[in-house]
Amino acid sequence: MLLLVCICSCDQTSLWFELLGVVQPCSVAGVTCDALNRVTELRLSGQLRLKGTIPEWLGDFSSLTYLDLSQNGLSGRIPESLGNLGSLTYLNFRGNQLSGSIPDSLGNLRSLTSLYLSSNQLSGSIPESMGYLKSLTHLYLSSNQLSGSIPESFGNLISLTHLSLYYNQLSGSIPESLGNLVSLTWLDLSSNQLSGSIPESLGNFGSLTSLLVLDLSQNELSGSIPESLANLGSLTHLNLWENQLSGSIPESLGNLASLTHLNLKQNQLSGSIPESLGNLRSLSGFNANENGELCKRQGKFNAKFNEKFKEIRDCSHEEPGIYFGAAT
Repeated sequence: MLLLVCICSCDQTSLWFELLGVVQPCSVAGVTCDALNRVTELRLSGQLRLKGTIPEWLGDFSSLTYLDLSQNGLSGRIPESLGNLGSLTYLNFRGNQLSGSIPDSLGNLRSLTSLYLSSNQLSGSIPESMGYLKSLTHLYLSSNQLSGSIPESFGNLISLTHLSLYYNQLSGSIPESLGNLVSLTWLDLSSNQLSGSIPESLGNFGSLTSLLVLDLSQNELSGSIPESLANLGSLTHLNLWENQLSGSIPESLGNLASLTHLNLKQNQLSGSIPESLGNLRSLSGFNANENGELCKRQGKFNAKFNEKFKEIRDCSHEEPGIYFGAAT
């Protein structure tokens, strides 16, 4: 039977894939087989330091459910043939040197629950076909060179709990359809080139009620902070820093009782800090520095908050900028 194994060169530093005929492949470390001796799992992560390209014939392993080649030195493109792995539930290529685009064929993996392609050198746009992966709970495409817009079809991923797209070159607006992701707990779109306003749909009542982390920082977002974000009752981290947001901080953000970190620095916000933020008893970090006309009105916070946030500029002063709490 044919099996993927690792071969080490004489200098013990160069590892690559070799297709070999072996009599008992299921006895090889990192390989799991079923009762019929069909390969079901390949767990060949980090410690093997594999190099070279991922072979096309890997798509012939039709019984494969678990494929982990993360934290190696693999390069080249992701094979289109992997779209044939209809039983696959877990795919992890994180931390390699893979390049080229994400194959459209990955949209055929309807059983997939976890997809990790982060920390590679992938480029091009994210395929719309990924919106077909309705069993997906974890999608990590961060730290690549992906461009184009976030597919509207992502709104179909109703089982998704974690969506991480940070450190790419994504542009265009944030799709309204992301408000459909009712199971989402973690949404990180930071460090891209996203523009337009923050969709009201992200805070639509009864939508993202499980969301803990919302990070839209270091983009080119404009307009006001939506009042609807106050409906994200489970939110602990709200990061909107380094955008082009304007207007005032919504009074309704004071309803986010679970919030521990609120970062609004380096925007174009104005007006005074809402008195309602004094209700956020769990808040340990607030940063709104470099907003020009933002200030705090004296006497609007209790003694506990006045001491914790004593560096806030009073609205009667001329000096722009505000900072209180722990920087992030």
